[in-house]
Amino acid sequence: MGNINKELANKLNYDKKVYLKDSSGNRYKIEVDYDYYPENPREWDNVCHIMSIKGNWDIADEGLSFSRDDAFDKLKELEKDPDIIVKPVYIYEHSGQTIRLIPFGDPWDSGVCGYIYVNKDEVIREIGNATEENWKEKAEITMDHEIEVYDQFICGEVYGVRVYQRDVIECKSTISGNMWTTEEWEQIDSCYGFYGYDFEENGLIECALESLPDDVEIIEEED
Repeated sequence: MGNINKELANKLNYDKKVYLKDSSGNRYKIEVDYDYYPENPREWDNVCHIMSIKGNWDIADEGLSFSRDDAFDKLKELEKDPDIIVKPVYIYEHSGQTIRLIPFGDPWDSGVCGYIYVNKDEVIREIGNATEENWKEKAEITMDHEIEVYDQFICGEVYGVRVYQRDVIECKSTISGNMWTTEEWEQIDSCYGFYGYDFEENGLIECALESLPDDVEIIEEED
């Protein structure tokens, strides 16, 4: 089934709906939708911490939102510690918001909205293969990942998937006795909380295929 994963991911990214069939002729449908009530990833068990200044661009973790003066005092304290890595978080706001760890180069609609930081002990304790020698490299990779996922949440790039099987129902008129068939799509599975639009990487495709036979193949709707 591995060969179908990338094709499914590409088609769902474009159409948000895919039809399939198995070797017995059973038909299936996979649909992708937005997750309108996603979990805030900053409420997960993160390794890093995000602090910011109170205001419109407040992206801080709980308890790490400060007044401007207190924020700069906290930043100076963090930067003095050689066992702590601190990076500024940049935001761009124009018909929405997006964040990242490199400047946007727009002096009007972007700027620093906070700081992400982590200390050596946390990295070595929480991240696999982190050592005294490579902890800074591991820390930066983790910072990039946590900001990427947080940005997906801010931008609304969180998705769900629903899987349907087609039922062909035979109907009979009680008056004429005529017979006909109609089709209904019965939902057989659903799952939400997939962050990012790479549906193969974020696990959405694997989840969708779990409830389908191994021999399914993609078809056009009219097949």
